[in-house]
Amino acid sequence: MPSLVVFWLAAACGCGGDSNARAGAGSESAVTSSDAGVVDVRQELLPELQAIRATIGEGHYGNTRSQVFHYLKREGREGNRYQGHFVLGDTYLQEHRYELARGHFEQSLEIAPGFLASRKHLGYCAYYMGELDQARDAFERYLTDEPGDGEAHGALGLALLDADRLDEAEAHLRRSAEIARERRKAGTIGPRALARALTRQGDLHTRRGELERARRTFEEALDLWPEHYEVQYKLQRTLVRLGDLEAAGRVVQDGAGAPHDEARKAALR
Repeated sequence: MPSLVVFWLAAACGCGGDSNARAGAGSESAVTSSDAGVVDVRQELLPELQAIRATIGEGHYGNTRSQVFHYLKREGREGNRYQGHFVLGDTYLQEHRYELARGHFEQSLEIAPGFLASRKHLGYCAYYMGELDQARDAFERYLTDEPGDGEAHGALGLALLDADRLDEAEAHLRRSAEIARERRKAGTIGPRALARALTRQGDLHTRRGELERARRTFEEALDLWPEHYEVQYKLQRTLVRLGDLEAAGRVVQDGAGAPHDEARKAALR
């Protein structure tokens, strides 16, 4: 089963990175039809679909889908249907209806195999459905084109971690944190994105029994995002395992120690 840390779904796949304008981390320039296999691929969402996709955050998924259907009925040329299917898939992904989401991402890729956002989000679906081989394949193929996407490295690292391929997981989780640090220093991401990357590294340390390293990593993540229930919960458990009950108690007093289900809900926001 996927580990508790997935996390970042609301941030990483809910808004497609740092900008609603970009569906993925790919180049804004179009991929030629020979590269895509079917149609010319525009990695940046069309303006009207950007605006429609932005309504996903309001939680009215049915309304968002209705807008996409109306758009495709009016403007449904082959050259933009792949983007419409991507937005439809994203609505189902946010509802945790992964089978339906996957169907739309697959239809998007049938039309435009070069559309990177659908490849990445297909990986999220596969991960949440427990299909780790398919998730790894999707993320690896995506990273071939977008090696600088830290969130994708983190997602692949988690899939490898769940498969007990710890050395491979470490490489990707470390790269995810490195990219997040670089982007945080450059001011292109906020502290929460770096906290998520560090939390995933802490999970690897925990899996390996490196509890002191896990403690330091979770503490750094909590400094960046003090309200994050997931990292609070994990830090508290780590401190208990280390026998530092006084420190664990302080974490609880600061509002942490959320029950497992509450930590999971927080991680998925």
